Amino acid sequence: MECPCYKPNSRIRPGLKVVLWYSVTPGRRTESSHGGAVKVRDGGSPRQPLHCLLHLLAARVPVHDGGQRRRESRETLREEQVPRRRVDVGHRRVPELTELVVPIELRSPLLPCHPAVRCPGGELPALRRAKRGASGSMVTRASAPRARSTRPAAKDHPPCHNPPPAPVLPGMQPTTRPAWLPKKVWPFDTTHLPLDGGDVAVTDVGKGPALLLVHTGTWSFIWRDVMTRLRADYRCVCLDAPGTGQSTPRREVTLKTARDAVAAVIERLQLADYTLVVHDLGGIAGIAAAARRPDRVRGIVAVNTFGWKPKGAAFRGMLGLVGSAFMREVDVAMGLIPRIGSSAFGAGRHMDAESRRAYAAGLTGDALRAFHRYMHSALDSEDLYEEVARALRGPFRKLPLLTIFGERNDPLGFQPQWKALFPQAEQTVVAGGNHYPMCDDPDLVARTIRTWHRERVAAKVAS
Repeated sequence: MECPCYKPNSRIRPGLKVVLWYSVTPGRRTESSHGGAVKVRDGGSPRQPLHCLLHLLAARVPVHDGGQRRRESRETLREEQVPRRRVDVGHRRVPELTELVVPIELRSPLLPCHPAVRCPGGELPALRRAKRGASGSMVTRASAPRARSTRPAAKDHPPCHNPPPAPVLPGMQPTTRPAWLPKKVWPFDTTHLPLDGGDVAVTDVGKGPALLLVHTGTWSFIWRDVMTRLRADYRCVCLDAPGTGQSTPRREVTLKTARDAVAAVIERLQLADYTLVVHDLGGIAGIAAAARRPDRVRGIVAVNTFGWKPKGAAFRGMLGLVGSAFMREVDVAMGLIPRIGSSAFGAGRHMDAESRRAYAAGLTGDALRAFHRYMHSALDSEDLYEEVARALRGPFRKLPLLTIFGERNDPLGFQPQWKALFPQAEQTVVAGGNHYPMCDDPDLVARTIRTWHRERVAAKVAS
């Protein structure tokens, strides 16, 4: 990828041959407005012009290499006796090397030029002051011929096509995007909320009335398609339950752990007048957490979930089997749940192969063990069921309720039970849908939530 303000060699004086090994770690924020940290590394191909590197340096983006590359670079300089001097770049002084050729590799698709650094007249100030050498130009592995700059004046500087990431909210920490979750399949930035026992991954995108999407068991990837459709009109907030997805791995988790994490997100993000959207065991964890501040909740969307103590041999037997230690370790060894969950029977009906791999990658090892432990915890969370029951009978009883279930995945009759608790509830059944109706038909689910929110929630708040 080339920076849009780059013209081949237009800001490089003859005799200047400077390149550095670096890559950008996507998603990691620094104190500057740039969204990455520069890392020195071996190898790479010459893809990024020098002036963008200087933008990074002027933006105080830290350089990390564990010391090895710095030592090698010093040895190289001594051996080759490459002259060096210092030039002023923005507000930071950096060394200028006049003969050292080092290839550049750009790993991030989101590398903007630092907005504080302008290039009036087509050159950075440091490069305008660079001493003209005998001959040559900026050397990449295949040096392009020098060309006269057609750079517009600073006032006409074209905007970079990737704006800097949104600032990290107080109390949150930036996170490094894992290699198994490329931007293509998860187009959102994620931050971490530090909690006792480990961090919780939180995604917060869009503007408008807030939707808090809560799932407990697998991870937030199941909300991707519906969030993509709703983010233009709503602020969509979701989290990976402790121990799952991008959250810190944990050996021991319960539904109380998930409840506390949801409550912490509500408080840290100061969510108010929000609609709670819950799925699966997220119904218990989400409602119990929201009940701590019921005055902030304006509506509930129940997606293939329940809000009461499990009863009956079928229900409790399923939880006992899936939550057993034997099934947990068998699944970790064979990957049954990730395979089923990423298939058309699970959440993968409309996913491409890369998305299915990413979904399954977030559900392996300790994350998969956490899924089974959450299922086991559902058998003996009496306190949580009491909290949920009090909330549904009390402050939540008059809230607008929307239920969305897959046509093929309500064997225990959860949707009719919601209707009995909330006679005014609106109900939607996704034709041919399974356990993840928001993945089976994201267009229908997003449209249903938008219409219901406008007619039942927003109208009630306005009145």
